[in-house]
Amino acid sequence: MVARPGKHVFCEKPVGLSVDEVRRSMDACRAAGVRLGVGHERRFEPAMEELRKLVVDGSFGTIMHVEAEFHLDGFRAQPHDTLSAFTGKMN
Repeated sequence: MVARPGKHVFCEKPVGLSVDEVRRSMDACRAAGVRLGVGHERRFEPAMEELRKLVVDGSFGTIMHVEAEFHLDGFRAQPHDTLSAFTGKMN
């Protein structure tokens, strides 16, 4: 429904509850010529766990305000299959 009028689609995981649902989403985005992006929860990754430990143990002192960005170094260097869901392209 969202892809049909030409709007790019961003979903949180899971994209669907079955392989068929995911394929339908990917096919709809492909047919509409839009991108399908998938959000990933990062809170249990090692960098985030270390950051939480530093916050909890007081390493930063009293925190008044926080803004952050999280980047994946080498994201584009990942195997094509890794990028499939992000780009909406299938092999």
